Amino acid sequence: MLDMDYFAQNIHNCCLVNLADMLQNGTVISGTKIEKPHSFATACNIATQIMASVASNQYGGQSENLSDLVPFVDVSRQNIKKKMLKETESIKDRFKDETEYLEYVDKVTEDLLREEIKKGVQTIQYQILTLMTTNGQTPFVTVFMYLGAIPEGKMRDDFAMVIEEVVKQRIKGIQNEKGAWITPAFPKLVYVLEPDNITEDSKYWYLTKLCAACSAKRLVPDYVSEKKMLEFKKGVDGEGHVYAPMGCRSFLTVWNPVVNGNEKIELLIDDKGYNATPEEIWNDSALTSVVFEEKDGKLYPKEPLYLIRPYAGRRDKFKVVYLFKTEEGETKIQCASDIFSARFNQGVVTVNLPYIALESGKDIDKFWQIFEERMKLVHKALQFRHQRLKGTPSDVSPIHWQFGALARLDKGQVIDPLLYGGYSTISVGYAGLFECVYYMTGHSHTDEGIGKDFAMQVMNYLNDCAKKWKAEENIDYSVYGTPIESTTEKFARALKRDFGVIPEVSDHDYITNSYHVSVREHIDPFKKLKLEGEFQRLSPGGAISYIETSNLTNNVKAVLEVMKYIYENTMYAELNTKSDYCQVCGYDGEIQIETDKDTGLLYWKCPNCGNTDQKRMNVARRTCGYIGTQFFCQGRTQEIKERYVHLGGND
Repeated sequence: MLDMDYFAQNIHNCCLVNLADMLQNGTVISGTKIEKPHSFATACNIATQIMASVASNQYGGQSENLSDLVPFVDVSRQNIKKKMLKETESIKDRFKDETEYLEYVDKVTEDLLREEIKKGVQTIQYQILTLMTTNGQTPFVTVFMYLGAIPEGKMRDDFAMVIEEVVKQRIKGIQNEKGAWITPAFPKLVYVLEPDNITEDSKYWYLTKLCAACSAKRLVPDYVSEKKMLEFKKGVDGEGHVYAPMGCRSFLTVWNPVVNGNEKIELLIDDKGYNATPEEIWNDSALTSVVFEEKDGKLYPKEPLYLIRPYAGRRDKFKVVYLFKTEEGETKIQCASDIFSARFNQGVVTVNLPYIALESGKDIDKFWQIFEERMKLVHKALQFRHQRLKGTPSDVSPIHWQFGALARLDKGQVIDPLLYGGYSTISVGYAGLFECVYYMTGHSHTDEGIGKDFAMQVMNYLNDCAKKWKAEENIDYSVYGTPIESTTEKFARALKRDFGVIPEVSDHDYITNSYHVSVREHIDPFKKLKLEGEFQRLSPGGAISYIETSNLTNNVKAVLEVMKYIYENTMYAELNTKSDYCQVCGYDGEIQIETDKDTGLLYWKCPNCGNTDQKRMNVARRTCGYIGTQFFCQGRTQEIKERYVHLGGND
């Protein structure tokens, strides 16, 4: 069970913060009421305070949609223009006509607006890195940049302007204590690849090129493919959705809420609200204007139909997909939802797949028997996670449950309804698929044959378990490719301790993350991304793929080709490069990992001056979705050392 040190507290894992609601409708932080901001700069400042407060009351990462800040760009624009018109009234007669004067005002307004955007983005960057949460960490923040979240027009162009500034500042980096510009760990940036930015002739291609240069130098942004996500993340109505991961890789599933028969809802017809229950709608006793057609015992509205339903202290809008009768005769409404912000993950429990394989001794029947037993244990542990949250009053974390981050519940109200029905997820984690498959079949799951087939069987079984538990308990169990930051060493030690050293299975101090190809396997970067993209579909609760690269700062064209391939083949992926700095000699190339001849321990060494003092160097490596800058356990360090460079290496 991950994060056992937090189990004593009834707090959850990760979430998507409803920043839009908190900024537009106000919030409360530490007993202080925060009203709707009146400028972009103020909105950025409030956003960072929200991030810090949220981080102090959960143990996983959080994500914010950058689009939620965009409405305040025009607020600032209008404020600046109003001030400019007042201040330039006395020189108005210097212009030949009103048109020339207003053009001048607009130009100066836009220049000043860009300066405010620059300062606002700086506020987010520096406050996140300098604020410390109550658990002694920098807030684990992910900023999601999806142009498609805002309709075409002036506001989307404003969004592009904000994205441009965010990426430019990340390329520049931050200064360390010596004044050298280095790579920060947070916030993590995620940029969505979509038709408007993925080809050379697309409108926002310039942003994609900027992101590519940033990835080559600073490891981020990571990339979500709109095309693949729309394919993978579909609701009960068949509509695809694009939304942020929670933190580094955890993903919500699409929420398909069901309204019970006696629940009063507000049905929207011709923009008017009609109060009714599902039972009344089925009998058509209250709403004669709604036309349904019957199909397979269900009633489908002939025209798009929506309802308003109070949920989590809000009034949310849902699409009516169909009405149906249960076996007990109760009428219910199956809804579709596009709500992702304000949702969360209850926690994770991870199964060590190679341990099951080694226990079986390559006996396939025994493997499946042990697997079944181990999944019962996983289920039990997840139920402990769930039960620990059940009964939690909203007062435990007002910023989450009372003031908008996840809900707007009353004081003393419990969060229980948010734990059921798919509003939140709970993660069935797994690790070491490669080692498991290799031991059982003698093949990697990259072989497009017996190895891959067996890997798919394992993944399908994990999903079958999650679906079964979900159907039985109305809790959204979801399969999750666990990052196993330091657990990689713990799992590897268990393998060695109980089964000895077995080549390619237990002969290292780490095991492979989730479904990933072994870090040691020499594989083409595009083949890796395509293969792992297939496994992402079977990790609906969270997954991320990567390729390891050399220094590509002078080959941004190669990064762009990888990004185009990600768009077509992989839902969520990243490029891992190196970004280091030696504070002793100023070397900014790759700090090397060496092995101590006496102890066998790994350590970091500057190849230029020989510095081995970790306190006098800055090392940035991708560890598990996030960038790590605080060094790593021995197992993870060995994994980093042994990574095959897929792009720009020696092969």
